[in-house]
Amino acid sequence: MSHRKGNVGEREVAHIVQPWWRKLESSADFIRTPLSGGWGKHQGTAIAAHFKACGDLMTSAAQFPFCVEVKWREQWSVDNLLNGKPTPPWEWWRQCIEAANSQDSVPMMWMRKNRMRGSRAAFPWLVWLPADYVAKQRLSTPDIQWSSTLLAGNGVDFGGVLPVVYDYNFFLRMAPHRMRVKATR
Repeated sequence: MSHRKGNVGEREVAHIVQPWWRKLESSADFIRTPLSGGWGKHQGTAIAAHFKACGDLMTSAAQFPFCVEVKWREQWSVDNLLNGKPTPPWEWWRQCIEAANSQDSVPMMWMRKNRMRGSRAAFPWLVWLPADYVAKQRLSTPDIQWSSTLLAGNGVDFGGVLPVVYDYNFFLRMAPHRMRVKATR
């Protein structure tokens, strides 16, 4: 069941990201990476780089700087996350960083769960990006941010890349041209 939910989540994120990024590159396509991200992770070849197969999404977008990991899981604590305490999303973030480093890309993680405990409302997708990238690109103020001091003090290993988090609806209001690969890359 969780593998199927992961596949559905990857397709859903591709479906969300594609029209947003097409504001910049009108013919860009986004699809789920075959073998749930494993193809991009294990190939490490010119083929993977040509198709921008990094993480859980593949794209034909030449200016898309991100390596996208998608996590739709239930066993994590929203309270622990918000308070900068240990919870599984930190492990997923480190995985995202590792995948992005393998392709010289910017890590981007989309994560969610079905719903908040005691609520019937769907939990929104949360989009993680490196805090230094957000500052450098002068993106909008994130919905969630932590200090490295807080995380380290709570015993959280964030992989040396401090993240910030956006609700995906807020994230998608930002113009993709502010995030594209620069010519001097």
